[in-house]
Amino acid sequence: MADYDQWKPYFDDDDDRRLEYGQQGYHLFRDAENPNEIVMLAEYDSEENARAFSESEELPEIMKEAGVKGEPEIRFLELTEEKTVTQSSP
Repeated sequence: MADYDQWKPYFDDDDDRRLEYGQQGYHLFRDAENPNEIVMLAEYDSEENARAFSESEELPEIMKEAGVKGEPEIRFLELTEEKTVTQSSP
């Protein structure tokens, strides 16, 4: 994207639409060397809803208005394991 600070309000304003498509949460990361490059891991209630959101007619226009440059790389991942690391007891 050209400018994270320009993009972020558009992203925030799209919360309700993402909820309609079943988004349950997300993690947003900025590249340490290029803060205008982001990675978002989003959790949806189903792969079908995630695909429907990514293929929605509104999304390209919203991204264009927000200043997104180029095509986003979208992947659909299946969680195979999750672990929270805790400090060991002495």
